[in-house]
Amino acid sequence: MRKKNILVCDDDDAILQMITELLRLNEQYHIIPVSRGEEVLAYLKNGQPPPDLMILDLWLPDRDSDEIIPEIRREEHTKHIPIILMSAIIRIDMVARSLGVEEWLAKPFLPEDLEYKVSRLLPPD
Repeated sequence: MRKKNILVCDDDDAILQMITELLRLNEQYHIIPVSRGEEVLAYLKNGQPPPDLMILDLWLPDRDSDEIIPEIRREEHTKHIPIILMSAIIRIDMVARSLGVEEWLAKPFLPEDLEYKVSRLLPPD
């Protein structure tokens, strides 16, 4: 069985580590942690297979996700990738819908909420 690749981007090291460790508990997932928007775009352009899912923080130190998601959606090889958008802003649901992402999480969130949303977007083979 092929592991599903999940790219996780958050500039808060504690949150990035928590998500990475939580998702690594599931042996079906391979986690690619990054902390900057440019790292997301560089990974998608480096010739490797695109991730099966992306979990992106809205506000990043270099380029925010509301800037990079339209770029991801324009590219043929990445436009199909489901995205979970995270943020502490009050109406993350409205921002997520405006960007056309599949799911969102309001920070702080419960680990089981993250697991549920990931499992909905990446059902087992």
